[in-house]
Amino acid sequence: MLRCSARHSPAPFAPKAGGAYPECIVPRPQPLVPRSARRVAVRAIQSMQYSLKGGLEMFENQNPDDVQAMIECNDEFRRLYQRHRDLDKQVLDAELGVRPMDDMTLHTLKKEKLRAKDRLTFMWEHRG
Repeated sequence: MLRCSARHSPAPFAPKAGGAYPECIVPRPQPLVPRSARRVAVRAIQSMQYSLKGGLEMFENQNPDDVQAMIECNDEFRRLYQRHRDLDKQVLDAELGVRPMDDMTLHTLKKEKLRAKDRLTFMWEHRG
C-alpha cells in the first residue's frame, strides 16, 4: 500500500493515542501490462536465451561437446535436431502473434515438435 501525501483536516478522524491522526492509504496501482502479455514476453526472453545458447537445452545435462559430436556424425539426428529448432521457432512466433495461425495448426506443430524431441531423446539414449 502507498501512503497519501495530502494533508487531511482532522475533523473526520478521531485522533489515535498520543494525538496522532490516521494516515490515508491509497491502493497500489494495477500493472500496465496484462498478465497474459507478461507471459508472452517471458516466453520471448526464454526463446532468445535458447537461441543464444545454440538450442542445447534439450540436452542441458549432457556434455555440449558430446551433443555437437552427435549432431556432426549422425545425419538423422542432425536433421531432427534442426527440425525441432525450426518447429520451436514457428510455435513461438504463433504464440507471440508474429505468425498468425489457427489453433488446430498450432496444435499440430506442437505435436510434431514433441515427436521430434522424443525421437531425438531415444537416439541420444541409444547412441553407440
